[in-house]
Amino acid sequence: MAFQGAAFIHKRYGWKYAIPAYLGSTYVAWSRVESDNHFTVDVVAGAVIGVASSFIFTRPYKGFVITPVADSGFYGIALSKQW
Repeated sequence: MAFQGAAFIHKRYGWKYAIPAYLGSTYVAWSRVESDNHFTVDVVAGAVIGVASSFIFTRPYKGFVITPVADSGFYGIALSKQW
């Protein structure tokens, strides 16, 4: 799950935000093996499945924004997308 989340951030927002997530995922993987909760091969297999699924099912962020609007008694939301 840790690597799946890091890969989601990577695919969605890029390397700038993904590096800390991958570092955290690596720490989680190391701690699971070190505490004898998992075998190394199990952690590697889970990381591969998590990263692959995120890269298959996640789309990059393209500038979609939802903004609340309040003006002269009008309340609503504005939806914009950068093409």
